[in-house]
Amino acid sequence: MSFDLDNLISDHNPGDAIFYFKGNIDSDIINNVLDSVEFKLITINEHPRLRKKVYNVLVESLQNLYHHLDEISEASSD
Repeated sequence: MSFDLDNLISDHNPGDAIFYFKGNIDSDIINNVLDSVEFKLITINEHPRLRKKVYNVLVESLQNLYHHLDEISEASSD
């Protein structure tokens, strides 16, 4: 059985995700994602404790992606 990310995303409601990204992860992308999520949590007036927890989990997850994933070749990113 194969996994197709494009099919998974097209089957979900666009309102279920804050953002969607396909490509290589670099420090600029990580900073943009963190800023976007922080802004979204502030905009929806989320409790500061929950904002901090979500932000910390996101930082850890993005750092893991950055340090442990291989880069996507140009041919496979189309």
